[in-house]
Amino acid sequence: MIGTAISASVIGYMESIAIAKSLAAKHKYEVVPGQELFALGVANILGSFTSAYPITGSFSRSAVNNTVGAKTNLSGLVTGLMVMFILLVLTAPFQYLPKFCLAAIVISSVTNLVDYKECIHLWKVKKPDCFLWILAFLGVLFRGVQNGLLISIGTSLIIVIYESVRPQISVLWRLPETPIYRNIKQESLGQFIPGVLIVRLGASMYFANVAYIRDHIWKMVSEFSSGALLDTPVEYVVIEMTPVISIDSTALHMLVDMHRDLKDRGIRICFSTVGNRVEATLDRSGFLEKLGRQWLRPSVHDAVQHCIRHKLNHKNGEATKGVLDTALSVTLEEEDEAPPSEQPTPMRSPSDGSQRPSGAPCCPSHDASRDAHHTVRIIAPGEGDAPKQNGSKQNESNGGSNGGSNGGSNGGANGGGVHEHRDSKVSDRGELGI
Repeated sequence: MIGTAISASVIGYMESIAIAKSLAAKHKYEVVPGQELFALGVANILGSFTSAYPITGSFSRSAVNNTVGAKTNLSGLVTGLMVMFILLVLTAPFQYLPKFCLAAIVISSVTNLVDYKECIHLWKVKKPDCFLWILAFLGVLFRGVQNGLLISIGTSLIIVIYESVRPQISVLWRLPETPIYRNIKQESLGQFIPGVLIVRLGASMYFANVAYIRDHIWKMVSEFSSGALLDTPVEYVVIEMTPVISIDSTALHMLVDMHRDLKDRGIRICFSTVGNRVEATLDRSGFLEKLGRQWLRPSVHDAVQHCIRHKLNHKNGEATKGVLDTALSVTLEEEDEAPPSEQPTPMRSPSDGSQRPSGAPCCPSHDASRDAHHTVRIIAPGEGDAPKQNGSKQNESNGGSNGGSNGGSNGGANGGGVHEHRDSKVSDRGELGI
C-alpha cells in the first residue's frame, strides 16, 4: 500500500512538472517546482477526505487547454460543468460515437507538446543527453509512465556516476611572458617549466574517483620524467584545485599515500587555489602538518615560483643552477625581465592536443621549402635576439659580448642552449616575428 502511494505521488509529480515546464518554455514564463509540489500535496490532502482519485496535472487536458487558448483556471470550471452536463443529458447520443474520435482529439492536442526540435538540438550539443531524451520518450510510450521514468532516471544516474568517476585531468603550461597557465590542448604555444609538472583536477575527489586520479598522475609523472617531453625529470607536481569543492576521507588517505610515495622518489607536491572547505578538511585531517602549509599557494604561478625557489635552496651544484637559469629569468617575479633568448622552452602543441618534444619538427612534412613560415632554432643563452628599442636593433657588438659572457656560464650547463619554436612569417624587412 505504501509502495503504491509513493509510486503514485512520484509519477504524478513528475508528470505535472514535465507538462508545466513544457508549457512554461513555450509561453516564456517561470515554474517554481517547490510551489507545484506544495499545490499537489494540499490538493491530495483535501481530496483524501472525500475518497477522491489522486490529483495530478493532466497531460491530455493541459494539451487541449493549451490548444484552444485557455489562460486561467476558469477553463477548468467550464470543462467540469460541460462534463457534468454531458453525463446527465447527452450520454445516450454519445454512446454510439466511436472511441477513436476521442483518441484523435487527444493525439492532435498532444503532438504539439512533443518538442522534437529539442532532440535535434541535444544531438548537436551533447549526444548522451539526446540518448536520454529518446530513452525517456520511448520508455514512457511503450512501457508506461512508471517504467519509462525509472529507466530514464536510472540511466541518468549511471552516466553521472561514470563522468564523476573519470574526471578531466589537464596538463598546464605557461603562456610566454605571462603568469598565466593554460591547458596544453587549448593553447598552441606555451612553455614547460623544467622539472615542474602542473596538472588541474576537473572534479571533486571522493572514493569513486581517487584511484583514477592517482593512477593518472603517476602515469603523467612517468611520461614527463622519461625525457621524451622534458629535458629534466619531474621533481615537483603542482596540482591546481579550483574545480575541487569537496574531498572525502578516502581521498585524504590517497593524498597521504601519494605524498609519501612521491617524496620517497624525490618529488614534492604543491597545491594551488585550494578552496576554503577543502583546506579546512585537509587541516582537520592533519595532512597539512605532514605536507607543510608552505606547499599551499594562492595561484599556479606562485606555486611554480615556490617550487623553483625550493629547488635552488635545496639542490646544490652548478648543473642545477644552469638548468634553472632559463626558467628563473622569466618565472621569479623579483628577477628582471629576460631577453627572448633566455626564456624557457616554447613548444607548439600538435593539432591532436598531444605534447611534442622541444626541437622536433612542427609537422612530419616540414622541409626547407616551408622554412619561411615555420622555424626551429637552437639558441645559446644570451646569444642572438636582443630586445628591440624604438624600432631598431641593438648593437651587434653588445649582442656578441652578452652572448659570450652568458653563453660561457650557462651554455655548458644547459647542454647546448634553449630550444625555441615559433610560428612566424617573413616581414617586409625579411626579419622573423611572432
